[in-house]
Amino acid sequence: MKVKIWIAPSTADLLSCLGKLPKAEKNLIFCEDRLTLEAERVIAKAQGAAFDTSVTTFARYLRNASGKKALSKQGSVMAVGNVARSVPLKCFGKNPAGSARNLYETIAQLRAALVTPEMLSDASAQTEGALQGKLSDIALIYRGYLDFLSGGYLDESDALALLPNAIDKGALSDTNVIFAGFTSFTRQAAEGIRAALRSAKSVAGIFIGGEEELYTNEAVNDFEKYCALAGAECERVYLAGTLCTEAEFLRRKIFDPVYPQKACATERVRIFEAADREDELSFIAAMIKSEVMDRKTRYGEIALFLSDVSEYSVALDKVFAEYSIPYFSEAKKSAAAHPLAAFLLRWLALASEGCDPADTDAFIGNVFFGADRVSRERFRNYLLKYANYRGGAMKPIKDTEKDPLVLHAMRDRFCLAMEGVSASMYGEEYCRLANRLLDTFAC
Repeated sequence: MKVKIWIAPSTADLLSCLGKLPKAEKNLIFCEDRLTLEAERVIAKAQGAAFDTSVTTFARYLRNASGKKALSKQGSVMAVGNVARSVPLKCFGKNPAGSARNLYETIAQLRAALVTPEMLSDASAQTEGALQGKLSDIALIYRGYLDFLSGGYLDESDALALLPNAIDKGALSDTNVIFAGFTSFTRQAAEGIRAALRSAKSVAGIFIGGEEELYTNEAVNDFEKYCALAGAECERVYLAGTLCTEAEFLRRKIFDPVYPQKACATERVRIFEAADREDELSFIAAMIKSEVMDRKTRYGEIALFLSDVSEYSVALDKVFAEYSIPYFSEAKKSAAAHPLAAFLLRWLALASEGCDPADTDAFIGNVFFGADRVSRERFRNYLLKYANYRGGAMKPIKDTEKDPLVLHAMRDRFCLAMEGVSASMYGEEYCRLANRLLDTFAC
């Protein structure tokens, strides 16, 4: 079989190449999870309802073929943590949960290299000291994790280990298989490539790379090597870039600082100076509004690159709210910062601390407590004035207050949230009451 390898200088060029796949033929595209949505959009735009072309990942393809329950990476980490807590360990016993992520990643790498728990046990027997203890621990956890997976679960490593057999049985004799956008391949993935060469009508690869020295072309070289080992002949095709003049100028500058001798004259790239971050974002917001209103650009077509999204987040919220600009930010926040998570955490704190005033105030002030903001603030002010002590929120409202109906309603709402709650309960009971809280307060 002759295998074509298209090498694109950018992600946009790679996706453009995918959009040119033959419509009248069956195509199966394997790519990394981060690329699937963009690839599907490009193909749908190029082919319409493309029933003969599908985009998948190794794990998704195998899940469809095997019918097993798929585990996310976090699910696998939790499973490894549970195994680590249940077996006698020599080195990782002090904090097995804290080591769970590193242990899982170690096990995943061992599985990718086709190393078994038995091989680790043999290696442990031939060593001594701390290394012997670590190898013994990893072998125990590795074996326990495999036993857990045998109960009908599938993790990322399984997807690669079972991939060759799934491809062999996939009835791909009339299908073009394309491996797109991978940055590297493990030994297990290599077996999947070889299986595709045995089973598919044709095999091809589309990767990001180029002739410039700064491109590592690791995926290209690995793919070509594995195809050659399977007896296939490969042909490299370097795709021309489709970037606009200014973008191509910047790309070439990365590889060759002296290219070209003259600067690129353009009206598309401009430099402005602002007094501070808020001034900078105000100018950007005004330009975005101009793009949308004057040139009919969609908000979703505009991207804003910031040096540190987290540092800009407060000013970004303020300025974009003033300009009524909807946006998605890739700033990472703790789950505890989410209002719903904060609502539940405060409720648990109220239970464990006996309705501490600070926790009570934060719980009532949370948007998920319900009612309107004015009513919540009035009740909070009342508590600060008359009931600023542990459990004070559950005491009857003083009759001396004017128009106490709102306060009575808010107190009843708080008492309803805490009904049946005790500091000493089993986890199952906490979960039942937490679910009741979410239902009662329409969260």
